[in-house]
Amino acid sequence: EIGSGLVGSEMCIRDRENTDADLILLVAWNEVNKKVSFISIPPNTQIGRPEGKSVLLNKTYLEGGAEETKSAIENLLHIRIDKYAVFNTSDFENLGTTEKGVNLYVEKDMSHFDKDGQPDINIRKGYQKLDGDQALGYLRFIDAQDGEIGRLQRQERLIKAYIASLQNNPSLYNWVEARYHWDLSLIHI
Repeated sequence: EIGSGLVGSEMCIRDRENTDADLILLVAWNEVNKKVSFISIPPNTQIGRPEGKSVLLNKTYLEGGAEETKSAIENLLHIRIDKYAVFNTSDFENLGTTEKGVNLYVEKDMSHFDKDGQPDINIRKGYQKLDGDQALGYLRFIDAQDGEIGRLQRQERLIKAYIASLQNNPSLYNWVEARYHWDLSLIHI
């Protein structure tokens, strides 16, 4: 429990097995007010270890998976997390399998090249519909000017826009989307 009537959960977005978390989000549901609050936790948060060393929070996923990341957040914030979900890149790419995508104003041109020199993020400034691959690029983009704080702000904007788009759908549609497009084996309730 996080306060009265609140339940916490954590979400990690990962590329593939054996990698670190790109996005760590604490979600609190207030049963009394029927409201959800999101708290972004910077992946580069330093976590102390008993042996005196420290590690970045996003590396805890690599060390011990979602359970290790959950434990690190519980210790960091002195809370208990009852439920959590892990979303991977294919979950976001599956947004592109629907005709809707996510409508969002992209505040600046975003481009990034992978280690082989190939563009892996190429999004232009302006209001547009982001497919799953573009949404993932928007979530992951980091630049020298805004750094990690800018990335956290973009992640929150995208999540809010996505949730707002879901609220316009019938419940059955959202259930089908979650059931057939997300890896529900990674949700631990």
